[in-house]
Amino acid sequence: MGDSAAIATTQRSSQVEPAGVVRLTLKNGMQVVVVRNTLAPVVTVQANILAGGRNDPAGFPGMAHAQEHMSFRGCANMTADQTAALYAQLGDENNADTQQEITEYYATVPAVDVDVALEAQANCLRDVDDAPAEWKEERLSLEKEVDDDLSDPVGELLRRINLQMFAGTAYAADSLGTRESYDRMTGAEIKAFYQRWYRPSNEVLVIVGDVNPAAILKTVTKLYGDIPDRPAARTPEIVLHPFKPERIRLQSDSGYTEGYIAFRLPGTDSPDYAATTILADVLSSERSKLYGIVDSGLAEEAGFALEESYRKASVGLAVVAVAPDANVDVAMRRLRHVLYSYAVNGVPEDIVDAARRNELTQRLFQSNSIPGLATVWSRAVAGEGRSSPDDDYEAIRKVTRADVNRVARRYLLNVATVDATLMAGTSGLPVRRKSFRRAEKKMVAGSVAPIELPPWAAGRLEALNVPATYPMPSDMRLANGLRLIVRTVSSSPTVTLLGSVRHSAGMQTEPGKEGVSDIVDTLYESGTQQMDRVVFRLRWTISQRWRRRAISFRLA
Repeated sequence: MGDSAAIATTQRSSQVEPAGVVRLTLKNGMQVVVVRNTLAPVVTVQANILAGGRNDPAGFPGMAHAQEHMSFRGCANMTADQTAALYAQLGDENNADTQQEITEYYATVPAVDVDVALEAQANCLRDVDDAPAEWKEERLSLEKEVDDDLSDPVGELLRRINLQMFAGTAYAADSLGTRESYDRMTGAEIKAFYQRWYRPSNEVLVIVGDVNPAAILKTVTKLYGDIPDRPAARTPEIVLHPFKPERIRLQSDSGYTEGYIAFRLPGTDSPDYAATTILADVLSSERSKLYGIVDSGLAEEAGFALEESYRKASVGLAVVAVAPDANVDVAMRRLRHVLYSYAVNGVPEDIVDAARRNELTQRLFQSNSIPGLATVWSRAVAGEGRSSPDDDYEAIRKVTRADVNRVARRYLLNVATVDATLMAGTSGLPVRRKSFRRAEKKMVAGSVAPIELPPWAAGRLEALNVPATYPMPSDMRLANGLRLIVRTVSSSPTVTLLGSVRHSAGMQTEPGKEGVSDIVDTLYESGTQQMDRVVFRLRWTISQRWRRRAISFRLA
C-alpha cells in the first residue's frame, strides 16, 4: 500500500476525539487507538490480541501463553536473537502478558524510535516461526513457570477456586497452562493457534505518548495496512452454572494463618460491575465493620478484593489473617457475619461516597504514566469492549448507595461460596507470593559475537537519538533545610506529593536495636498528634488503589 493510499485511509477512517485521542480502523479490520500524552519523550506501543486462555483448545490449556512466549522467538523479518537485540537497543522496556480474554504485547521506547517498535510488532502479526527447535527450548521455561506458580499456596488456592466456580467453562483452566499440556504441544499446533487468532481484525493496537497522531497513523497504515486478514474463528461461549460450596485447606509458608471466603461476582460485561467495584472498596475500607475485626483483636489483617476479573464473571475474596496459634474459624465466622450484616442492612453512605471519590481519583491519576495509560486504554477497549476508559469512569460516577446495596444482597446473601484456609507453616522457606499479571519477557541469549540487527532496523538505530529537552523542575531549599522540588505538568488535573527521609537503616541503627526503622514506618502510618489513624490513613492513601499491607492476595 503506497503512501497516498495510507493517507486516504486515515482521512476516511480516523475519528478525532477530545483529549488528543485519534482512532483508525484499517481496511483489514485492525483497530488503532492513539492517545497523545507529552508527559515524557517516550511512547508505549501495546498490541492486544483478542484471544487468551479462554481460547485455548480443549485439552491444551496454556496454548495462548505458549504462543505469547514463542512470539519472542522469531517473527517475519527478524530472528529470536535479533528480536532480543532490537528491544535491548530500544531500552529493554518490553514484555507480554497472557490473560483469559486477551494477550498483550507492550514496549515503551524513545519517541524518536517509535516507528521501529511498530515495525517489530507488525512483523509478528505478519507471521511467526513457532519452529520445533525453538519450542523445545521455550517449553522448559514455561514448565518452570508452572512449577513456580503451583508451589505457591495462593496460586493453588485461586486455581482450585476457578475449577469449582467455573466448571465446564474456559474460565476453569488457568491461562498459565500445565506441564502435561506443554509436554503434548507441538510447534505446529501452536502455529495453528496463531493462524486462528493472530489476524488484523482480531487486534487492537494502542499507542500512547509524545507523538503526532496524524503522522503515526500514516506509519501504522503503511506497516500494517497490507497484512491480509483471515476468516474469524469462533470464540468459546461462557455459560455459567450454579456450583457447589467447597472447603479447601492448604499449607502455607506464611507467618499467618489466612482464611478466605470466595464469591462469584459480576464480570466486566455486567451492568452491576461498577457497583461491585464500589462494594469491594467499601468492604476493604478501614472504616468498615470488616476492618473492625482487626480492631477487636480477632485478626491481624482483614480485607476484601476483586480478583480474577473476566468479562462474564469475577471472584471476590474476603480474607482474615490471624496469628498461627489463633482460631481462624472464629475470625471467619465473624467475617461472614459482617458480610451478611451489610447485605441485609446496607452499607454506610459516607463510605460509598468516599469509595466512589477514590475510584474516580484513581482514574485521573492514570494519565500520569504513559505505560499505565496504555494499559488502561488496552484493558478498556480490548479487554472489556468499551469505547474508552471514560465509560468506566462514567459508570463509577453514577453508582449510588442503592446500587451497592442491591449488588450486596444479590451476590453476598445466601449464595454458594468457596471457603479456604491457608495454615501457617514452619518450614523456614522464603515466603512466595503469586503475581497475577502473568507478565514475562523472554530474552534469548545469543552467541558471544555481536548480533546484527535486521536490515530494516539497523540503519535507524545506528545513531544515538537524544530525546527533546523538557522543562526542568524548580529546585529550592526552604529556611528549615527542607529541599523542595516542583515540576508542573498538564497530563491530568492531579497533584502528586512524594517525600523521603535520607537515612540508611543498616548503617544508622544502633547495635541491639535492629528493626527500629520498621517500627517507625508502622507508627508513621498510624496517625499524628492532630489526626487519628483512620483520618490520617484516609488522607494518606487517597492516591493508592490498595490499602492493605501484608495480606497474601495483595502482594504481587
